[in-house]
Amino acid sequence: MSTSGLFGPDRKRVGYEDQEWSVWVLGLDDIHTKDSLADALEMANELNATFAELRMRDNSEFAPILYAVVLHRGYAWTQATEHAHKLDCGHPDCGPCSFDRAIPIRCTRCKNEDGPFTTGGLCEPCARPMPLDGVA
Repeated sequence: MSTSGLFGPDRKRVGYEDQEWSVWVLGLDDIHTKDSLADALEMANELNATFAELRMRDNSEFAPILYAVVLHRGYAWTQATEHAHKLDCGHPDCGPCSFDRAIPIRCTRCKNEDGPFTTGGLCEPCARPMPLDGVA
């Protein structure tokens, strides 16, 4: 049994390493660069739904078979595959991966990244009491 392919330990890179997120249209062999995982998933979903519709309308043996595959740095992406390779899967809500991401600390009120911050998540200027006239 071969361990190479799109998802195994010796997975094959089918896209480009310098493209963080892209969609590979297998059958046409096109690669479309995307700005985020969400954009890539949306495009792949729309393409695969369209391909399924085309297949249902023309089920001849000569109809082309097309698939859209999300790529991360050129490799076929699934959350489980990225975790198996001990990589950040890129999903914004993934607990194990987001724990290691460098997410800036922001003030919960003004969204400023400049500290220091109070235990309540506010920067020092926002933590100061506001005068009754509302002008600091």
